[in-house]
Amino acid sequence: HPEHMPENLTETATIYQPLIDLLETPFKLEELYRISSKNNFPHPHLTIKRFLEAGFLISDEDGNHTWNV
Repeated sequence: HPEHMPENLTETATIYQPLIDLLETPFKLEELYRISSKNNFPHPHLTIKRFLEAGFLISDEDGNHTWNV
């Protein structure tokens, strides 16, 4: 598990990619949070928020999300 995440969000997305690959698409944010916490990724709430703001995570009308990287 990484000690810290890079400032560059694209680099952070590369680190998250193996976790995303474990999830079925679409997925709930809670699933991504759970798996990132389980793998001791630092600050998963903040990172997921940044992914949403940058459009790396796209939400649908049912509250599910897809990875857009």
